[in-house]
Amino acid sequence: MSASPGSDEGLNPGLPAAGLREKTAHGVKWTVLHTAGVRAVSLAVFLVLARVLAPQAFGLFALAQSIILLVQAISDTALSAIVVQREELSQEFLDALFWVTILVALGLLAAGVAGGGALAHALGQPALGPILRVLSASFLLAGLGTVQTGILRREFRFRSEAVRSLAGEATGGVAALLAAFAGAGVWSLVVQRLVADAVASAVMWSSTTWHPRWRFPAAALRGTARFALGISGARLVWTLSTRADDLLVGVFLGPVALGYYAVAYRIVEVLSNLFTNSLVQVALASFSRVRQDRERLQRLLLSALRLTSLVGVPVFLWVIITADSVVPVLFGVRWLPSVPVMRVLAVLGLVRSLQTHGEAVLIALGRPDLVMRLEMIRTLVMILGFLLVVQRGILWVAVVLVVTQYCASPVLAYLVGKLTGVRLGELVAQYRPAVVAGAVMAVGLWLVHAFLTGRPSPVLVAGELALGGGLYLGCAWLVDRPTVREAARFAKATVRA
Repeated sequence: MSASPGSDEGLNPGLPAAGLREKTAHGVKWTVLHTAGVRAVSLAVFLVLARVLAPQAFGLFALAQSIILLVQAISDTALSAIVVQREELSQEFLDALFWVTILVALGLLAAGVAGGGALAHALGQPALGPILRVLSASFLLAGLGTVQTGILRREFRFRSEAVRSLAGEATGGVAALLAAFAGAGVWSLVVQRLVADAVASAVMWSSTTWHPRWRFPAAALRGTARFALGISGARLVWTLSTRADDLLVGVFLGPVALGYYAVAYRIVEVLSNLFTNSLVQVALASFSRVRQDRERLQRLLLSALRLTSLVGVPVFLWVIITADSVVPVLFGVRWLPSVPVMRVLAVLGLVRSLQTHGEAVLIALGRPDLVMRLEMIRTLVMILGFLLVVQRGILWVAVVLVVTQYCASPVLAYLVGKLTGVRLGELVAQYRPAVVAGAVMAVGLWLVHAFLTGRPSPVLVAGELALGGGLYLGCAWLVDRPTVREAARFAKATVRA
């Protein structure tokens, strides 16, 4: 931060437009490294735990984590986004925002400890109560770093955030493995989450020069309520939309079925975070810096969609085709019931870039209310669909999730186009190179899959990966060389940033 603890002058009023490309490249570099590192550590730990813990343990933890994240959406992402989006920051504003965050976090912690048992009994899962009480500590651990996270993202200091998350996940992973091999069962997953959050918050405090004062200048928050409520509502609805399936599967089908569903969802989520969502925080900061320059905003949005689709589409197509080979190699044959669900959920990844970047643009333009309304309608329809099909099994739950997201995508594209001036055809055109090259890759994968059937699974997975990657890169180059060259130039700039 540019201001000292004793100063009330404006903090980081904004980045010069001329340096936005370099800042964005630098941010993308560290966000991708952050996401790749965190997910690699998390996935490595997850692979080991999947061979040690039973599906029921993963199901219980997934149910508890869904409840915690649903409540946490109120206190975390909204206040962090305010710091990123606001034109100018003052020491008074940050002080007030921090203490609001802490007060909310303490209230949620108290509610979790007092009401966790009752909620668990209401859901028909008594074993969930102790887990909810202990996991409620994550409210306070997350709240301690919310404002600092916003400051780092606003200043494009994604390196510090990467270090924080990597340190937390690595430490939490080691703690989880030690607990699992000691026979802790589901508590090894709880230990992993709390240790990771505690270490991440500690590192975050050492990464910023700003620290809160012992004061609460409430007047400094004047004018932020509408934006805060809008984005809080949007994130709350979004979290509900991504966790309602876990809640309903856990309640109606039990923790074992949820364990299979959670493993399938976890793989798709890791890939989404790595190849699509890793750019969202950078995109929000970049879109916010140029929101007054409509032409630059349009170019930035189209470039983001083009580049993320170029990477994301082949990854999810590969999962759809090869899931029955990959799951036994990574998790063991006992997780084969997760394969059909994984294939269906991977279809969702094909449009994830439009969802994430579209929402980032609307938030940057000060219209989180539109995101909230769209997500609210989609979530209501989705939950109704879940209630209608959940008794038929986890595969039908996955189908409802994908169908409702695809139905909402054109509406989101319309809203983005209306506010930015980008025509719908331009948005769709950004996916053309990836879709054409992906179709060629899919045909090749189906052929090699049929040819190598019956071979040892690692051989099959390696063959599918090599052939799929080669076909996709070659076809993408032939279909649209300018797009591939742009991606290469951006990657080069990112590495050099």
